[in-house]
Parts: sequence; C-alpha cells; structure tokens
Amino acid sequence: MNKTSPSSWSDFSVGSKLTLIPIFFLFILGVVLYSAVTTSKEQQGNIEIVEKVGRQRMLQQRHFATALLVIQKKSTLENLQYIRKAWLDGQKALTYGGPILVRMNRPETFEIKPAPSAYLRELLQNQTQLINQSIQEIDKLLATSIDAPEYAELLSSLLRYEEQIQDLGMEIARGFTQHMEGEVDELVKTQIAVAVGAGLLSFLFSWSIARSITTPLQRVVFSADSIATGNLRIEKMAVGRRDEIGKLGSAFNNMLDNLRELSSQILKVTGNINSAAAEILASTQQQASSTKEQAATVQEISATMQEISQSGNEITEKAKQVAASAEATSAAGESGLNAVKTTSRLMESVRQQVEDVAVKIVALSERTQAIGEIVSTVNEIAEQSNLLALNASIEAASAGEQGSRFAVVAGEMRNLAQRAKESTVQVGTILGEIQRGINGTVMMTEEAVKRSDSGKQQAEITEQTIHQMTRTTVESVHAFQQIIGSTSQQQIGFDQVTQGMRDIRQATEQTAVGTSQLEQALSNLNELSLELRTAVSRYQI
Repeated sequence: MNKTSPSSWSDFSVGSKLTLIPIFFLFILGVVLYSAVTTSKEQQGNIEIVEKVGRQRMLQQRHFATALLVIQKKSTLENLQYIRKAWLDGQKALTYGGPILVRMNRPETFEIKPAPSAYLRELLQNQTQLINQSIQEIDKLLATSIDAPEYAELLSSLLRYEEQIQDLGMEIARGFTQHMEGEVDELVKTQIAVAVGAGLLSFLFSWSIARSITTPLQRVVFSADSIATGNLRIEKMAVGRRDEIGKLGSAFNNMLDNLRELSSQILKVTGNINSAAAEILASTQQQASSTKEQAATVQEISATMQEISQSGNEITEKAKQVAASAEATSAAGESGLNAVKTTSRLMESVRQQVEDVAVKIVALSERTQAIGEIVSTVNEIAEQSNLLALNASIEAASAGEQGSRFAVVAGEMRNLAQRAKESTVQVGTILGEIQRGINGTVMMTEEAVKRSDSGKQQAEITEQTIHQMTRTTVESVHAFQQIIGSTSQQQIGFDQVTQGMRDIRQATEQTAVGTSQLEQALSNLNELSLELRTAVSRYQI
C-alpha cells in the first residue's frame, strides 16, 4: 500500500473536499467583487477628473467675469485672486497630478493622477501657457483705465485668449472622455475575462473534486460486480489515499482477501469431506460384505446344530433301547460309539466355526471403531465449515450491500455444514448401536465356544462309557444310564448353542440394517459435500 504525506490532497476527507467547493466559489466571488469594486473606484476617479475638467472651464468663465466686475468695481481683487489660484491649482493637478479641491469654497481635497497620456499632458501644458498669458492680459486690463485708447485692444486680445483657452478646454474634455471610455472598454473586457476565468476555474475545481471521488467509486463498483459474478481473480484496488475512498478501498481489498481465503478453505474442506466419505463408504461396504459372510456362517452353524440335536435325540433313543434290551447292548454300543465320534467331530467343527465367527466379529468391531474415528473427523470438518461459513457471513455483512449475495452463499454453506454435522451425529449413533450388537455377539460367541468344549468333553465321556459297555453288560446298563443323562445334558447344551446362534443371527441382521443406514447417511453426506463444492466452485480464485 502506498504511503502519502499528511499534507497530500488525497488525505482530505470527502466531506472536506465537498466543503471546499462552496469556499472556492466564495473566494472566486470575492475576487470578482473586489475587481468590480476596484473598477468602480477607478471609474469614479475618472468621472471626478472629467468633472474637474468641466469645472476648469467654469473657473475660466468666472475668472473672466470676476475680472470685468473688478474693473467695474463690483467685485474685489481678493475674490479674483482666489478664483485664479483655484484655477491654476486645478490646471497643475490635471497636468502633473496632486491634490485638487473637491468643491469650491471648501478646504477638502483629493489626489488625482497625472494626465493619462502625453497628448493630454501637452494640451494641458499649452492651455496653462494660454492661461498665464490670459492672466497677464487681465492684469494689464485691470491696470488700464477704461477710457484709455489701448483698453479696447487689450480687451479684444483677452477675448481671443479666452476663446483659445475654451477651445483647448473642449479638446481636453474630449480627450479625457475618450480616455475614460477606452478605460471603461478595457475594464469591461477585464471583468468579462475575470468572470470567464473564475467560471472556468470553478468548473475545473469542481470537476477535479468530483472526478477524485467518482473515479475510485466506479472502480469499486466494477470490482464488486466482478465479485458478484464469481470472479475473485480481479486485481486489488490501488490505495494511495487516506480519506473515506481510501478506507473503502482498503476494506474492499481486505474483503477480497478474506473471500479468496474462505473459498480456498471451503474447497479444501469439501475435498477432505469427499475423501473421508469415500473411505467411510468403502469401509461400510466391506463391513456389509463381512456381515453377509457372518450371516451365512451363522446359518451353517444353525443347520449343523439342528443336525447335532437330531443326533442327540437318536443317541438318547438308542440308549433307552440298550437299557431295555441287554442282548442288543453290543450292537447298540457300537452304534453309540460311532454316533459319539460323529458328535465329537461335529462339535469340533462347531467350535472351529464359532472361533472363526469370533475372529470376524472382532475384525468387524475394529473396523466399526475406525469408522467412528472417521465420522468424528468428518464432524470436526463440518464444525470448521460452519465456523468458516459464519466468518463469511460476518465479512459479507461488513461489506454492506455489495456483500449481500455472498452472504446468501455463506448462509447456504452454513446450512450444508449443519446438515453434514447432523448426518455425522446420526452415523455415530448407528455405529454405537452396531458396536453394542457386536459386543453382545462376541459374548455369545465365547459362550458358544465354551458350550462346544463342554459338548466335546461329554462326547469323550460317552465314548469311554460305550467302551466299558462292551466289556460288561452290567456295566453297560449303568453306562447307558449315564449316556442317557449325558445326552440329556448335551441336548440342553445344544439348545443353548442353537439359541445363541439365533441371537447371533439377530445381531447380524441388526448390524446389516445399521450398515445400510450408515451407507445411506454417507451417501447423503457425499451429496451435501458435492452441493457445497458446487456452490463455492463458481467463485474463481
């Protein structure tokens, strides 16, 4: 991120920049007003000068008239000197600049500038010479008697001077008027140029401020539209300012980083969920296969136990027949011996099959525990997905209206994560039921092994008894009585083994049902993971 100095224009807030617009307009208006006031004052001075030029003509006429009145003794010489002095002072001020009376018979004066052009200055100098010559003629006229012969000639000469002074006065008045009109034209042009320049500066200043605000906002809007369409590969905004626009750019860049990281994490999590679901599904299918094999084994054991039970019934019947008839003891004993051997082999087979069932049940228990661990891992992944979705909702809320679309996606992600968690809880419950069924099956299998050992021992006793029966008839009767008792106990053992096999079969069926439910739950979990991955995959990182 670029750093700027504290005095940089971009560090001013948007409110400060907008406040500067009316301030700048007021400044420009002040400049225009100042220019107008200055122009007005200059025009006022020019008007005063033109008015004083006209007053000089009036003073000329008063000076001539007063001189005539002095000759006629109708005015005083002091009055003539006062008018003459005012006339000459005004002429000097108009020519070279300086103080001039504001009004006659008043002491107030004001400064005027020298003649604005060499032409006017030359006219004023010529007029001053004529005025001096006219004053000399008046002084001569005042010193001459009205009855003197040269009086008329002096008066005629004075009138010529007065006429020339008046003509130059009119020329000077026209010169000052033309000069003032020229200055007015220049001032009007200047005012127009100032107004146009002020308007142009105001427009450029307002345009630059508006552009400094709207240009980065347009970039933010463009980037937000790109994110809304799923494009997270856009470049970050260049932040080189510390106003509200810069803060918005920084927040937008942070949101973009968080969205990229969140999308990457979600893709990784969904990949892990898919892998875990595939492993669990494979284990479940293997468990289902083992359950089917176990069911087939239990079925075989049940059929074998039925055969053993039938054999026990035959042994009991034969023993009763031997007890009833001592002559048939030898033949019955031989038959009993064969039956006992068969029983022993069957019992050994039963024992071996039960041990095989026990080994498979133990392996099934271990696989069930492994599935439980995998389900626990999936549960943790679902919780992490829920947290990530919550963080995404918070980040989208902080982005305001621009992040509302992603907030919906984040909500859907959170719902999917919650459903995944509920599925893992359901799977865990089913696995617990399966584990309890397996534990019961193991106990029953151990009991069946014990019963098989007991049956085998009973078969060995029966075999010994039959051997003794062949030696002696008396002992045969007693031995067959023992055989009857032993076979009765054996029948009870067979019934118990048969009942155990039924319980094992029932537990196996429950395990198969649980495995089917687990497989369905894993399928749902896989579908949820795919939906979550599809929802996130439209955002290009």
